[in-house]
Amino acid sequence: ATAEAALALVGTARPDLVLMDIHLRGNVDGIAAAEAIRRQHKRPVVYLTAYADETTLDRAKATEPYGYVLKPVEDRELRTTVEMALHRYRADLEVQRLTRLYDVLSQVNQAVVHCRSREELFLAVCRVVVERGGINLAWIGWLEAGSTRIRPVAWFGTPSALATDADFTIDEEPTGYGNPGKSIRTGQPAVCNECVASTCLYPAEQAPAQHGFQSCAAFPLRFGGTTCGVLALCVSESGYFREREVSLLEEVALDLSFALDQFEAAAQRARAETALQESESRYRRLFEEAVEGICLADADTGEIVDCNAAFLQLTGYEKTELAGRPQRILHPTEDGDGGVSSTFTRHRAGEGGQVLRAPLVT
Repeated sequence: ATAEAALALVGTARPDLVLMDIHLRGNVDGIAAAEAIRRQHKRPVVYLTAYADETTLDRAKATEPYGYVLKPVEDRELRTTVEMALHRYRADLEVQRLTRLYDVLSQVNQAVVHCRSREELFLAVCRVVVERGGINLAWIGWLEAGSTRIRPVAWFGTPSALATDADFTIDEEPTGYGNPGKSIRTGQPAVCNECVASTCLYPAEQAPAQHGFQSCAAFPLRFGGTTCGVLALCVSESGYFREREVSLLEEVALDLSFALDQFEAAAQRARAETALQESESRYRRLFEEAVEGICLADADTGEIVDCNAAFLQLTGYEKTELAGRPQRILHPTEDGDGGVSSTFTRHRAGEGGQVLRAPLVT
């Protein structure tokens, strides 16, 4: 009878569709009430009224109704209008969900490029999924080493208690199992679109429905070819995780898994570069501080590329005098195959070298 009563009823009953009379008692008419319903509760409205003047129609159209039926109306016409409105509303929701999730996928790809650590990436992905994807709560759990327990490592959204207090395992027993445990165990997405039903895998004391969630899902995260973590999502809307939504969210999890492998590859490269630098530093120190004279020549050209201080002291040369010069200047003219230069040539050809005694030309 009044706009206030209509808004209160929609808030508690959460109907699939609202059949609204334009003229209501009180200072707020049905059009203003329908706008509030659309804005606050996102429910489809069909107007049922005896008034069809142009001004009223223009106001009604501005609220984006899903139908407009004039009194008197037959049951068949009303039924058809309601069925078409529901079909259009569900199609619109599907488009909205998919559009948001495509945006999520794009934003996650950006995060993969810009984030520099696993911790930074995990939080960024949870935030993007909630803020851009219409998800109420997103959290990431990681399997503890040497244990079956899944430890929450990042989360975003409200209420967050389900993530912060999560205590799940991958054990076969139902206790503590839930969708996160099933997803890691099977390496496949685990989905529940009716959390209030008994089919939801979450233990009763950790049931998403207790926090106002109607749908939940978990997507496996892989690292080094092994399933080690899970991306868990909760939504207040029932029936959220349909086939196309699941497919897009699987791509998000795959991108996240790819990034984890890239982080590890980058870490391995950094460790290898550090080890190489340390090895080169040790070699340079041994080379420079050796009491024996050491001279290095390019294997292809025979040109001298470096020598240490002991070698310069031994020969009396300056380093600038030797750099780029052929190594044969250091030895007398060869006398047969036993000369230093011919041995150098054989060594360069892969036939191995040998210890020679030869005087230096000084």
